[in-house]
Amino acid sequence: MPQPVPSWSEAALGPWHRWDALWYSSIAENGYQYAGEREATNVGFFPLYPLVNGVILRVTGLPVEVSGAIVSTLITFFACLVLYRLTIGETDDPSVARRAILYLIAFPASYYLAIGYSEALYLLCVLGAFYFARRGQWWWSGAVAFLAGLARLHGALLIVPL
Repeated sequence: MPQPVPSWSEAALGPWHRWDALWYSSIAENGYQYAGEREATNVGFFPLYPLVNGVILRVTGLPVEVSGAIVSTLITFFACLVLYRLTIGETDDPSVARRAILYLIAFPASYYLAIGYSEALYLLCVLGAFYFARRGQWWWSGAVAFLAGLARLHGALLIVPL
């Protein structure tokens, strides 16, 4: 028999709060914990997203499922703004910039940008690094690329194109 849902946040976001989102949430709530070689552990996850989510979690007092979705959605909004500015700088065509955002949001796997995963933060950092690099602001570009490395393993590879 189905069990009753314990809270509104579990009812609304429970199906999306799975796999790595559970690990990121555990880091945001309780920090990194290592229980030995035979136990599953959260030490393999990069710290930037759980840090940001943990700050929002403590400031708002919302359930971790809700704060993770809010953080990722807001970060995706800012990533869209940076993508728009970067595309305008490259093409000088607002319609191309709007289509780039539409293609990003309409991509079938873009739901990862609105749930408790680090992809939105990583995307924002990558776009920000390229945005600052195209403007010749190399210190800012390097700092944001460093943050991308704190969000995902692939962020370390930004040094190659930059």
